[in-house]
Amino acid sequence: MADLSDPQAVVSGGQDARPGGPASVGEKSHRLPVAGVMLLLVLTVVWGANWPVNKIALLEIPIFTFRAIVAFGAAGAVLLLARAAGHSLYVPPDQRRWLVCVALLNVTGWMYFSALALTLIPSGHTAVIANTMPLWAFLIAILVLKERPHAIHWLGLALGISGVLLLASKDFDGLGNAPSGTVAVLAGAICFAAGTVMQKRAPWRMPMLTVIGWQFLIGGVPQPCRIPRYRCAPSSGCYRKRSELQAARNERRHARNSKRGSRRSEFQPIRRCRCS
Repeated sequence: MADLSDPQAVVSGGQDARPGGPASVGEKSHRLPVAGVMLLLVLTVVWGANWPVNKIALLEIPIFTFRAIVAFGAAGAVLLLARAAGHSLYVPPDQRRWLVCVALLNVTGWMYFSALALTLIPSGHTAVIANTMPLWAFLIAILVLKERPHAIHWLGLALGISGVLLLASKDFDGLGNAPSGTVAVLAGAICFAAGTVMQKRAPWRMPMLTVIGWQFLIGGVPQPCRIPRYRCAPSSGCYRKRSELQAARNERRHARNSKRGSRRSEFQPIRRCRCS
C-alpha cells in the first residue's frame, strides 16, 4: 500500500516511484499515444484519397489555377487558425530566407510537379512514386543534417524501396511509356523531402502554424505563372494520355452545352404565325 503522504507515490498511481522502483518518475513510457495513432490513420486515409480527387479536378481546372486555389485556400485557413490560437503572424527578418527556401521546395515544387504528373500518368502510379519521399528525406538528412543511421534504418530503407518497386511492377511498362510523368513525380518527391529536411534544420522562433501558413502563401505565388509545360512527342505515351484528357474535357463541355441548349428549347414560348 502506497503512503499517500508521499507525493511521488500519489503521482505514480500508488506504485513505488522512488529511484530504483518499478515506476520511477524519470522513466519514459514507450507506449504510443492513442490520439497520435488515430491522427496518423486519418492522415493516411486523407492522403490516399487525395490523389483520385486531384485527378478528377484536373480534368476540369487547369493545373496552375487548381494549385493556386489549393495553396491560397490552405494559407488563409492556416493563418486564420494561427490568429485564433493567439499567435503572431510577424516573420523575423533573419528567418525570412529560411521561410522562402522551404516554401519553394515544400509547396511550389511539390504542388507543381505532382499535379503535372497527374496529367501524364495514372493517379495510382503517381501516389506510389510520391510515397518515396521518406526515402529521399532519409538520404538527404544524412548529407545535410549529418545523421548517422543504424543498421535498422538501412533495413527500413531497403524494405521501403522494395515495397515501392513491388507496387510499381504491376504496370511498370506503362510508366516507361510516359517517362516525363515519372520524372515529374520523382522531382516533386525530392523537393518535398529536401523541404522537410530544411524545415527541420531551420532555427524557427515562430509557432509552427504561422510557419506553415506563410509557406502556403509564399509557395502559392508562382503557381499561376505561365511555367512552360513539357511537350511530348506525338508517338509517346504521355502524348496519348494528354490527348485522352483533352478529349474527356471536350466531351464534358459538349455534354454541358447540349444540356443547356435542350433546357432553353423546352422553355421557349410558342409563337403563333399569321397566315395571310
